[in-house]
Amino acid sequence: VMQGELRLDGAFTQETMKSTLRKSFPVVHIASHFMFQPGNDASSFLLLGDGSHFSLAELNSTRNLFANVQLLTLSACNTGVGDVPGEGKEVEGFGVMAQRQGAKAVIASLWPVADSSTSLLMREFYRIRESEPGMTKAEALGRAQLELLRGTTKRRAGGESERAMIHEEPPSKRTPIQAPSFKVIEGAPFAHPYFWAPFFLMGNWL
Repeated sequence: VMQGELRLDGAFTQETMKSTLRKSFPVVHIASHFMFQPGNDASSFLLLGDGSHFSLAELNSTRNLFANVQLLTLSACNTGVGDVPGEGKEVEGFGVMAQRQGAKAVIASLWPVADSSTSLLMREFYRIRESEPGMTKAEALGRAQLELLRGTTKRRAGGESERAMIHEEPPSKRTPIQAPSFKVIEGAPFAHPYFWAPFFLMGNWL
């Protein structure tokens, strides 16, 4: 949908991540796994493509890492979850850390996400933003979520499984887990809020 640089699998390291961020791309999308350990910044980490970890403690000590990023999308599991239970203060974690390190706006998630539906949601989000200049990030995200709800997103060639997979552990340890089963609405397999509702926008919504 957009032109840019890709850092896939083993090419996604802490050094390539930092060097790419120094190029001042306005939009950065990170789709790698995030492991959150409540109350422990050192054990909460972004999994990099070479198998290493970029912990929240390291992120917190790297000044202005996302200083030039207008929109940072963190589309993996639990990237907006924090360790302050109750009282409406649950939004914390990687997303908030990224804001503190300069990101003007962050899209993050509140629970483990499904790969298939998330791919569709993000592709539609960027397509809407690119096709309608001037639309706010918040409106584009909301419209993309409605597309999943209504089943109007275009599915990939060959079709998509109606039972998406989620991952809760790093690749070296994880076993794919079936996403929760919901009654499938004909023509809208990802209509249940589980698939589209975890994503929210923090920061500048314009």
